[in-house]
Amino acid sequence: MPDDASESQVRDLAPHRPTETGEPATAWPRPLTAFIGRQDDIEAVGRLCLRDGVRLVTITGPGGVGKTRLAIEVATRIGGAFDHGVAFVSLAALRDPDLTLLIIAQALGVPNAAGQSLGERLESFLHEKRLLLVLDNLEHLLPAGPDLASLLGRLPHLRILCTSRTRLGLSGEHLYPLAAMGADDAVRLFTQRARARDPRFDIATGDRHLVEAICDRLDRLPLAIELAAARVAALPLDALLDRLDHRLPLLTGGPRDAPERQRTMRDTIAWSYDLLTEAEQAAFRHLSIFVGGFTLEAATTVMGNGHDALDVVESLVANSLVVRAPSSLGAVRFSMLETLRDCGLDRLAAHGEVERVARTHADYVIAYTEGAIPHYDGPELRNYCDRVETELDNIRSALSWTLSVPDAERAVRLAGAIWRNWWSMLPPGGEAWNERVAEGNAWVERALALRHGLPVEHLAEALMGAGTFAVLQGDLERASGYGRELLDRSNEAGYGYGAYWACLVLGHTARAKDDLAEASRCFSASLDIAPTIRNPENHTAMALGCLGEIATDQGDFARAEPWLTVAAAHVRICGNPHVGAIVFHQLGRLYHRKGSNVLAVEALVECLDFLAQAGDISRMKFAFLELSQVAIGLDQTAAAIRLLAAATQLPDVHWPAGEVEAATAPLRALVEEPRFSEAWTAGERMTWDEVIALVGALAINDGAASDPGSGATTIGSHSLSPRELDVLRLVADGEANRAIGVALSISERTVEAHVQHILAKLDVDSRTAAATFAVRHGLA
Repeated sequence: MPDDASESQVRDLAPHRPTETGEPATAWPRPLTAFIGRQDDIEAVGRLCLRDGVRLVTITGPGGVGKTRLAIEVATRIGGAFDHGVAFVSLAALRDPDLTLLIIAQALGVPNAAGQSLGERLESFLHEKRLLLVLDNLEHLLPAGPDLASLLGRLPHLRILCTSRTRLGLSGEHLYPLAAMGADDAVRLFTQRARARDPRFDIATGDRHLVEAICDRLDRLPLAIELAAARVAALPLDALLDRLDHRLPLLTGGPRDAPERQRTMRDTIAWSYDLLTEAEQAAFRHLSIFVGGFTLEAATTVMGNGHDALDVVESLVANSLVVRAPSSLGAVRFSMLETLRDCGLDRLAAHGEVERVARTHADYVIAYTEGAIPHYDGPELRNYCDRVETELDNIRSALSWTLSVPDAERAVRLAGAIWRNWWSMLPPGGEAWNERVAEGNAWVERALALRHGLPVEHLAEALMGAGTFAVLQGDLERASGYGRELLDRSNEAGYGYGAYWACLVLGHTARAKDDLAEASRCFSASLDIAPTIRNPENHTAMALGCLGEIATDQGDFARAEPWLTVAAAHVRICGNPHVGAIVFHQLGRLYHRKGSNVLAVEALVECLDFLAQAGDISRMKFAFLELSQVAIGLDQTAAAIRLLAAATQLPDVHWPAGEVEAATAPLRALVEEPRFSEAWTAGERMTWDEVIALVGALAINDGAASDPGSGATTIGSHSLSPRELDVLRLVADGEANRAIGVALSISERTVEAHVQHILAKLDVDSRTAAATFAVRHGLA
């Protein structure tokens, strides 16, 4: 955009949402109320952001003046001018400036790259992108300013739009101080919000002058106006104006040496606070401890008066001090604007309640996260991971408090309770797996620094998390130290659960060192302990899966197959999709290496089903890669190419370097152009349903030529594979698809595919007719 970008150029740009571009995948805020006025501000900031030579724009102003809403509106208008759209990153919940770049990288979905620093990965990811990066709420993270300046210096196409209560103080920064609303816009805002509270409200009856006076006395600050408008159902306009007469010095006349927010919005909120009952005031103070929102259950616990929080929260919502927040998990959530929350925390401190309420908040978070741990062993794993994920900001806040006090027991218990989410949870939004591991490891390490004197029952989860993170990060000495400490303490206390996980951590450490004998010994020790601890089926399956993987890699299929088959049976009992995906992936690898390609497909289809249940699309890469190799063995080269291409479209976790190239080379040798490119392009565009259909076709492949020892049987004029004969016999016995799947250790999806294939081969149109055929030929 040229330096003289006109108002019409800004105004005429089509409204843009970053989700339309496909990248970067950040959460875009979608306000639920209409944006009113500020057309001049929108055009001015838009022109500034598009002007040649302007790389950093900061919207400044007091809390509640509307900086965030203006930034969203500007980005929506001008996003189409940037080839890679707009990315929005809220920094309100962050308290450590050193983590600013990390949070930005997580929001952008910056992929992992071995040997590169965080700054280098950001630079590599954004290098060729023409992007507008919106950073919201930076005033408490000013020490991070030089990092942002350095980023801009290395990325010539990047532009940043910030909101902050104060300037960042960086070279090249262009400020846009946001003033109060215009008089007409302020009246429009008051009128619309008042009508939302009271549909009968109408200033056309001669009350406009009262509304104008109210807005003027509130300095025409949007949040103050909304708070006042919320009272029209209870207070006539003249009474409302009278109250402002008494509060005017508090609202506008604070000391010059006080922070700006305390001379404006703090006073406005104080006025609203004074209108509350004593119980509502206490609730407002106590609920300000939450970061990122809260449920009614959480509010009831933290308020601590034994009464259901519903009524008082509804009152705070009615007073515009709390808002209902969106939630995809069914539970109703509420949140508090950051400016309001700051005021609540000030009031909490003034009443001497911070320590008590922070401790109650931490206890609630600990109980919530520890209560989820047993559910990670079973079919509800994804549901509980999601539930814990919604409280991540509260968890961070509670961890920060427990570490600052310090409160060793609470810090260690909470860090231990959450480690699985950092390890296995991959939420929408493109957050890089390695960055989650890095953050989780940082919390656990800080908590474990306080561990001396704590019993192993409190330490076990944190130690197993620290050991697991250390293995993932390649710090095997540290991993071994944590595993050994957990084992020694657990053995001394007779704590089987801790001993099981210690052996598992030590086994993975030895595996990473290529000491397969020691790894097998450790996993065997875990297997011996598994029947004695919680959910033995889950923990037995985990240990057997590890043993089966090692035996497969060693070519010892005679040992691997029974281990993995039994592990699969245990998974069907416990229903843990994460463990199920691992076990059936290993089973697929085993069958593939044995040359039993049809059985390999069936196991990998089951793996995909478990991954879908777990919501883990990233690890599907490994299953797709294995399936592509199996497809080659089935002489299905086009399918192999499409599956490999589909794998490259999935998010990275820890994708082995060179795997795609190594798998692609033999396919290029087998398939000439343009057929290879056509299949590859088709694979890149496949939907999930198309992938499943493609894999299903592989699963019912006769495999007589490409699956050694498959031994197809001819009955009459019909040829059936061994698997099809097994399915047909069970159909003739009257078994449903689910029961057949359990009996044959295959998924219902695969059973249904086999049944349809059998009906087609036998030229019959029902299961009854197929059963009759089986009985007639002595198969049942």
